[in-house]
Amino acid sequence: MRRAMLLHTDSSPLNRIAAEAVMYIDKNFAEDISDEKLASLSGVSVQHFCRVFRAEMSMRPLEYLAQRRLSEAKSLLVNTDMKIGDIGSAVGYGDRNYFSIVFRKYEGVSPAQYRRSRG
Repeated sequence: MRRAMLLHTDSSPLNRIAAEAVMYIDKNFAEDISDEKLASLSGVSVQHFCRVFRAEMSMRPLEYLAQRRLSEAKSLLVNTDMKIGDIGSAVGYGDRNYFSIVFRKYEGVSPAQYRRSRG
């Protein structure tokens, strides 16, 4: 009984660390965000932060950031006529080519192909 209670109590701060990082990323995804910045928000080491985040979210923090950015990019591709380079910039990728590389890695198609298939 005591062991289960300790496990539950120990997990509360871990959930808080990941939850704070997710909220920060969701609000600031277009900014330059690093593991160091996210760890400093919780006051823990980068290694501890990354370990906790991965345990809670089943992905690394910067993978979550990329997925959040791409989620917004997909919405902009389908719902606006913004240029692809402008969309990349709007979601945090200053380089259009890098944006296209990341988009293709996660979605399997280029941003232009995604737009054509959904539009």
